[in-house]
Amino acid sequence: MNACALHICWCVGGSYVVVQRYLHDFDAWAKVPPPRQEEIIGRTKIDNVELDDEDWPRKSHKILATVVDIDIDIDSNEHGVLRDNMGASHRMGTDIR
Repeated sequence: MNACALHICWCVGGSYVVVQRYLHDFDAWAKVPPPRQEEIIGRTKIDNVELDDEDWPRKSHKILATVVDIDIDIDSNEHGVLRDNMGASHRMGTDIR
């Protein structure tokens, strides 16, 4: 059995749930100027277009959340990542302003 198979064998034949809770300070975020918000996220705010890597800081969320294999013998290979957006609610999924 290879190392990858050993790593995931705990979930074979069963099911699991992953739960995350995000707490956002919407009032503080609203005070950040839109160009800075775009730098932080790595996408344009109005139309959600991904910013070019060369044009923006290397610490944007888009850059930090990109999964890449780096092999010295071949070019790097960027992996697709399952992404899901938070719903339109504001507080604990119940308070819609």
